[in-house]
Amino acid sequence: MLLQQALVPAPVPAEVSVLVGSAVEYRIREIPIPKAPGGPQENETYIVYVNGKPVQIPGRPDVEYYDWIYKVVPGRDGSFLVRRKFHSEPTRVHDLIRIGDEETLLVEDRELVKVTHYFDAKNYIGWYYPDSGLMAPMTPPTTLVVANGVRRKIGFGQPIFRWGDDRLLVTIPVDRDNRPTPYEFWEDNFLRLYQKEKPSDIGRFGFVGATEDRRLVLRRNNLVAEWRDGKIVSLRRLPKNWEAVATSPGADILVRERVAANANDTEEERDWRMGILCGDRISPVVFARPKGSEKLCWRETGRIDRARRIRIDVFFQDIDKRYELTPRFAPATARRDDGRAPLPTARRSRP
Repeated sequence: MLLQQALVPAPVPAEVSVLVGSAVEYRIREIPIPKAPGGPQENETYIVYVNGKPVQIPGRPDVEYYDWIYKVVPGRDGSFLVRRKFHSEPTRVHDLIRIGDEETLLVEDRELVKVTHYFDAKNYIGWYYPDSGLMAPMTPPTTLVVANGVRRKIGFGQPIFRWGDDRLLVTIPVDRDNRPTPYEFWEDNFLRLYQKEKPSDIGRFGFVGATEDRRLVLRRNNLVAEWRDGKIVSLRRLPKNWEAVATSPGADILVRERVAANANDTEEERDWRMGILCGDRISPVVFARPKGSEKLCWRETGRIDRARRIRIDVFFQDIDKRYELTPRFAPATARRDDGRAPLPTARRSRP
């Protein structure tokens, strides 16, 4: 394996310590989980809806080679991205472009391409391993951009977020010295932003979300960073056991508190302690837990919108539910320095 040049993390500003402030009262209610029409069928076909009309994608006749259709994405030109799983190797998938009854396997340098953003047969974004090896990849993943049929390898990484038409956020597996590496030697993930295919290295962070004023919200353990205009502009350290989950378009950040003794303890998933991060304060969200929800686990999912409504998905065994939390009281009319309305405080504290 060829050692790669180490990536250089972007400079970070001084940390700002975040404190827990006044609580805010919320209402909670269960909402239905929408079920997308179509999907896999019992006869090994897949139905996808295009402009409200069902289209059936048939299974392959050589079922000993392909097992089932895992995903179908319609293109704006009438084509489809079809993801099929192996029958003999269920952990591997093939991405194919289907036009009419013909399917073309997506490969680059004779290696399988995984598509992350599909627009049409001549425009898509994905990644692949230049040398997948006999047992495991021997090279870091490479990002592939296909625009108007022209294929370009723009550098290391797996695309995770497309920002406008010219920005692409990728994650790169790195070793302890920040050298891009195959996942066999992976130690952490390193974020890089390609703008017009020019790379800007960010650092060892996970992606939380993007705001309408073109900021990326990032996290590492209990750190929350914001990237804007080519640099990290803020770095906040949450109290112990708190972490960022999601961000709203207006830059409110949904955070949660982990309370279990270790990462394998499901008790931390059953405790729905959460709050909203504004500036250097966390406003804990307090609400009456729905009856019968004591065993339901909340994983990493979560959303917060401009009105500070929160949505979480929870489950236990074969039970799946979705809850929406809304502020009990309307926000005050006064504004903070950053232009956002301050969060209302709870009228009374609750344990």
